[in-house]
Amino acid sequence: MERTHSNMSMSLSIKTTPKGLIYRLFLIFAALAVPAIFWAWPTMVVAAGGGIEVIRDERKVDFPTGLNFTITAESDDDIVEVQLLYRTANSQVWSYAYANVVPGKRITSNVSLMIGRPVYLPPGVDVEYYYVITDAQGNTHTTDVQSVQYLDGRYHWDRTQIGSLTLLYHELSGSTVRSVSLEVKEALSHIRSLLQLENPGPMRGVIYNSNSEAQSAFPRQSQTITDQHVFGGFAFPANSIFVGVGFQTRIITHEAAHLLMDQAVGSRALPVPSWLDEGFASYVEPRSKAYSGSSLRRRGLSLRSMTRISGTPQSIGTFYQKAESVVSYMIEEFGVDTFQHLIGNLSQGLTIDQALTQSYGFDVLGLETRWVTDDGPPAAPGPGRQTIGTPWASFSTVVIGGLAVVVMAAWVMRFVIRKLRPEYPGSESSEEGLQPWEDPDLIYWEDEE
Repeated sequence: MERTHSNMSMSLSIKTTPKGLIYRLFLIFAALAVPAIFWAWPTMVVAAGGGIEVIRDERKVDFPTGLNFTITAESDDDIVEVQLLYRTANSQVWSYAYANVVPGKRITSNVSLMIGRPVYLPPGVDVEYYYVITDAQGNTHTTDVQSVQYLDGRYHWDRTQIGSLTLLYHELSGSTVRSVSLEVKEALSHIRSLLQLENPGPMRGVIYNSNSEAQSAFPRQSQTITDQHVFGGFAFPANSIFVGVGFQTRIITHEAAHLLMDQAVGSRALPVPSWLDEGFASYVEPRSKAYSGSSLRRRGLSLRSMTRISGTPQSIGTFYQKAESVVSYMIEEFGVDTFQHLIGNLSQGLTIDQALTQSYGFDVLGLETRWVTDDGPPAAPGPGRQTIGTPWASFSTVVIGGLAVVVMAAWVMRFVIRKLRPEYPGSESSEEGLQPWEDPDLIYWEDEE
């Protein structure tokens, strides 16, 4: 009120000209209106939003185990319930969780979402969320939808954009990023052409520098698969994200091809069988090499059984070789147009047999029957010499082969020494026989045939 009287005093000092009179009347009206506004203010606040107000909204990423959400809210009546609704970006389904709330006019509550088994979230995915807060009178307040990125906080992530693909990486030189990005850009252009995707949707790739870095970020596999680093990357089409090891053109192209294939067939399509999905992703890798069907005919599962990937490291390697060979045969033998027609049929919700029959004139069995007669170069290496396509898999094969040679040489030398060593009467030999790892004949080599 003191400030109002001061304003009135100032207004009275204005000269009483016609223009000054108008100013004086305006100021008097304003001075009288100010107390009325302050007097009505409490009622106006209560009338807006039921009196529930969010004071603080915090979220914390605890990679790779969970997401924590903390909210502080106030209300004129006791707050009795806080519900968190959340979903991953691109999902149409909201999940929910309730916070533990001690009723009160000011509450702070926490909701922890545990990530792992059976729930897995790939790094880089956006999680959308909002709250519904309820007070004792049944009034509710719904917050705006917000987003938090579930990302590995151990590293500072840099980003580069390649068309619709955003790549996240860390601790790499600018020259390496530019060089690989140019190759990836060309490869993605080729894939879009094959799939007839003019304007692909946004994609995101998170690239680790080593298997040890990526171990906690990859989905859980069998111990053997994990120890041998069979997979160099994983794609999650539902989230438009892939995770890979190594900022390399091949791994980025392969995983991005999965996401582009998913966009090409669309939401109406049935799940694409793994032999087609993995075969296409391997086929479009720069400098890929598909083996002939005739050299792979007796290896691995039948094509109809290759709807999903499973097995030992070596059988998985055979799976990829066969899948790539089949897709290469489909495109090279029957042309790109026929393959594009197949993708179009799949996008209409047809089964793989129906789509193949309409596009190629035969089903999966007919495709395999024709593929095994393809004897064009090159021929696949014999069993026991196959690789899975990752640097570590190739390195492991070399090590195992070299170890076998060393063991054989040691066994031969030991045999010769035993034959040449004189035996004394009455002496007892302490030889108990070779251990399995010392005898090459007892080493198990898995054969796919």
